[in-house]
Amino acid sequence: MAINKTQIQDNAEIVLSRPSARIAVTLKRNRGSVSLAANNNLIARCYSSRVGLWTAAFMAESLGVDLPEVGKSIYVQVSTGVLWRAVGISNLDLKIKESRTILKRYLEEAEAQRASASGYSSD
Repeated sequence: MAINKTQIQDNAEIVLSRPSARIAVTLKRNRGSVSLAANNNLIARCYSSRVGLWTAAFMAESLGVDLPEVGKSIYVQVSTGVLWRAVGISNLDLKIKESRTILKRYLEEAEAQRASASGYSSD
């Protein structure tokens, strides 16, 4: 069954509405898209276009992982703050120059949150 963008956003809102230090998520790549799921519910998707894969790579970076190879999945646990930024990145239109400013901010904030969750400071 196909899932539309509205349902994906609804799923993300449900997951993100409950703050947590650890949420298990799956980043999965297939030929047509890169998807992010929590509790077996799709919460973000980037299609396999040039810009879509670029966005997906930044989404993976915000989670602290590399983009998986086609047909592979990566499992990671992140806080809702990091997850919020990953979902936000998946919704950016990186063809718009101003989106890159937001992207940079999201990546910096996600890195800081991952570092504080692990007790590591990069300063």
